[in-house]
Amino acid sequence: NLPNAKAEAYSRAEQLKRLAPSMSSYITYKAPFWKLTIGNFLTREEASQTRTSLVRTLPSWMRESYVVRDKVRILKYIPTMSAQERDEALRHHYTQILQLLGEDPEREGLVKTPERVSKAMRFLTQGMTQSPEEILRSAMFKEDYRQMVIVKDIDFYSLCEHHMLPFFGKVHIGYIPNGYITGLSKLPRVVDVFARRLQVQERLTMQIKDCIQSALNPLGVIVVIEAQHMCMQMRGVEKQNSYTTTSDFTGAFREAKTREEFMQLITHSR
Repeated sequence: NLPNAKAEAYSRAEQLKRLAPSMSSYITYKAPFWKLTIGNFLTREEASQTRTSLVRTLPSWMRESYVVRDKVRILKYIPTMSAQERDEALRHHYTQILQLLGEDPEREGLVKTPERVSKAMRFLTQGMTQSPEEILRSAMFKEDYRQMVIVKDIDFYSLCEHHMLPFFGKVHIGYIPNGYITGLSKLPRVVDVFARRLQVQERLTMQIKDCIQSALNPLGVIVVIEAQHMCMQMRGVEKQNSYTTTSDFTGAFREAKTREEFMQLITHSR
C-alpha cells in the first residue's frame, strides 16, 4: 500500500546515505510511481559507473535503476488500483477519446474497441513491471571464453513516448565475457522488456547496454539499433524511407578497432 511504499522509499534513501554520505538524493511521488533520484554527477559516464557499483552493493533494489543524463533514478511501480479497476478505467477513457474524436463508441465496429485497445496497451507496456537484469542472471554460466559474442538482427517493436506511435526495427548486441556468459535467448528477452515501455530510441539503446554491463560485468558491451519511426513517417515530416541509427558502448568497445570488427560482423552476409 502507499504508506508502506513511502516508508520503503525513505528507508532506501537512508540506506544510501549511510553507504555514501556525500551522495545527494531526493524522493518524489507521482502516481503510480515512487522515484528516488541519486546525485548530480559531472558526466553521464560517472553516473553509470556509480549505478554499476550500487547494483553490486544493493542488488535487491538497485537492479531496476537507470541513468538519466547525470543522475541515477530508481522507479518503483506502485499499483494504486486492482488490475480489474485499471482495465475498467482504461476502457472508460478510451471510450471518451472516441467520443472526443467525433466517433460513436456504440456503433458495431467500435463497441469492443476500448477493451481491445486497453489490452493492447497493457501488452505493449508490460516491460514497466519486469526486471531485465533478473532475466540475464537467471541463465548465467561460468566460462573462460573472452572473445566477442554477437546476437544481431533482433526484431523489436516499441512505442514512441512523444506521440505513442510505433517505432520498430532491429537491435544488434555484442559483448566480451569476463568470466560469465548468458543464455543467447536472454538478450532478445532483455530487448523486449525495455522495448515494451514508452520509449525513445536513444534511451532504449542505453538501457540495454547498461543492463548487460551491470548484470554480466563483461569486458565491454556494444548495442546498435536501426529503426523506423511512425511519428515521422505517418505524420509530421512524412519521410517514409527514413531510418534512425543509434549506438552505445562500454569497455573494450571504446577501441575503434574492436568497434570496427563488430560492425563488420553485423553487416556480413546481408
